[in-house]
Amino acid sequence: MKKERFECHLYGTLIAILVTQTFLFHARMYWHQKEDIQISERKALDLLQSYWHQLLLRSPRAEINLSSLLSLLRKHAKKDRRKEKETASDILTK
Repeated sequence: MKKERFECHLYGTLIAILVTQTFLFHARMYWHQKEDIQISERKALDLLQSYWHQLLLRSPRAEINLSSLLSLLRKHAKKDRRKEKETASDILTK
């Protein structure tokens, strides 16, 4: 593999990680402030990864619908609560 090709792949991957983590941070804060819902980072990353792959397979004119993505995160990426166990935010609010 040529050095330039590797660097291009590396930079593209780093940009994708930066965009995903930034969006995920804002989405988690949004749902926490709006409805006091905690979003699991692992579940959200899996969901975002599949969403990006579906988006890339569409036509080049496909638009990212952020409201539908936020609602997907709310529906499928909620953090599970365990019986009789406090979450980190429960401990912090005390």
